Amino acid sequence: MGYYIISCITGHEEQVLKATKRRLLKEVPLIAEKTDFLFPVRLIDEHWNGKWVEVKKPLIPSYFFVRSPEDLDQVADIISKVNDSLGFLTYKGEHKTALLKSKDMDYASWVFSNNGEIKKSKVILCPNQKVKVISGPLASLQGRILRVDKHQRKILVEIQIATNVVRVSLGAEFVTPTEAGTTQG
Repeated sequence: MGYYIISCITGHEEQVLKATKRRLLKEVPLIAEKTDFLFPVRLIDEHWNGKWVEVKKPLIPSYFFVRSPEDLDQVADIISKVNDSLGFLTYKGEHKTALLKSKDMDYASWVFSNNGEIKKSKVILCPNQKVKVISGPLASLQGRILRVDKHQRKILVEIQIATNVVRVSLGAEFVTPTEAGTTQG
C-alpha cells in the first residue's frame, strides 16, 4: 500500500478532495476505486459562551492524504488540473509524485489507522513540567512536545512530514496521576 500527500489551497481541502475523487472516478475508475482519500482533523476543546465545546480542526491545513495500492505517478497530471489543487507533495529531486517513505509513511499510516480523526490524549503533567501521555493518539506518535497549554487544553507537537517540519496543536485532557491510576516516580 502506498501513501501520498496532496497539497491544496488552505480552507479548500474538503472541496479539492471531493473534486479529485470525482475526476479520478471519471477518468481512471479502476485506480479511483482502489484509492482512499482522507482529510485528517483533530478534536480539540474550545471555550464558547462559558462552556467547553469539542470542535474539529484541520490536522495539517492545506494537505490531504491518499492511500492506494496503485502507483499514482500516472494520475499526477489529472490531479494537478483539479481547481485549487497544488499537486502531490514531493521530495527534493523528485518530480510528479512522491510515494511517502519511512517516517512519513508511518505517519500517514498512523493517520489512516485513526480514520483521520485525531482525538484528545490524556496527559499527566509531572514535576519539573515533564509530560507523560497515557492514552490517545499521542501515545504512539513520534514527535516532540513543544508546549503544554493547560488553560486551552492543548499540546503543541512538532512532527516531520516529508521534508517539512510541521507544528500541530492537538487537544489534551490533563489528569492527575491518581485519576490516571498511576503514581509518579
